[in-house]
Amino acid sequence: MIIGLRELRFFLEIVALKSISKAAESLHITQPALSTKIKKLEQTLGFTLFERNWEGVQLTTKGGYFLPYAVQLLQSMEDATTVLNQDNGNAMQTFTEVINDSQRLRIGIDGWLLPYVLPRLYKVLTTDTTEHGLKIVTQPSLVLKTLVSHSCLDLAFFYSVDPSEDKAIRALPLYEDEMILLCHQSHALLHSPIEHLSNVINNLPFILFDNPTLSHHSQITKRITDLFKIQHFHVVDDLYTAFSLISHNLAFTILTATCALHLQNHSIFSSIAVKPLGNYLPLAYINMAGSTSFEQSPIFEAITTAMQNIKKPANNAG
Repeated sequence: MIIGLRELRFFLEIVALKSISKAAESLHITQPALSTKIKKLEQTLGFTLFERNWEGVQLTTKGGYFLPYAVQLLQSMEDATTVLNQDNGNAMQTFTEVINDSQRLRIGIDGWLLPYVLPRLYKVLTTDTTEHGLKIVTQPSLVLKTLVSHSCLDLAFFYSVDPSEDKAIRALPLYEDEMILLCHQSHALLHSPIEHLSNVINNLPFILFDNPTLSHHSQITKRITDLFKIQHFHVVDDLYTAFSLISHNLAFTILTATCALHLQNHSIFSSIAVKPLGNYLPLAYINMAGSTSFEQSPIFEAITTAMQNIKKPANNAG
């Protein structure tokens, strides 16, 4: 799928003005030409962006969901070009430092693994191994796998639902992460047998994580919603918001243990209870991988040894 930035700007202009004719005038192109561009964009995307009514044009439901992604994509491209298009003689030092990172140790970590992996990684890293600095990025697991396979990262820590899916890289298994249910400590879900959970969920909404989690882990999400016959949802895009909803008994969710249990001593977790789900749901695999060149370095061997000795997070919640 190839989507032009120009077409995205056309799309956003129509959204802003709620009129194809006004947008065409603003963009200094003809209305038929703009309509053709939008139709081609819709064909590329596979869904309709706009519907017409007496007020002009309005976003469809799918168009409304697509809107923030279009805004974010354009903003990301503008941010990147702002940094990259600096005149070499007058470039800001901060921009130059970010661009010229080839000497830094570049580490990528799935955001849900960050609080658990990073402190253990620090125990291995020394002043000597990081003399040229660190670059630590948090991205979804699929993005990290691509970056490390193209040597844009030296090292990556990521989730895999199926270890056989990581054919483009040499993934090293760290441990298997079980699924846990999180709910308010007063809710009946905590004390109900797992096979009867669907009977006590009632109307309590399930916290559904939007993208990138939604699309990257769609199979396990479908397995959860089917197994427990979930019908009501809240949608969030970060863990803290999810925990806040659960702590106020407004929702429950199911997550991997690693991404949740490191917060057991946090105040937001004080009213949240944990219920291990055992073999009712498939395990998630936490792996690491290094770029081809980095795998030959002594620090990679040291990190591998340290990280493979990681113990699973303990469940101290009741």
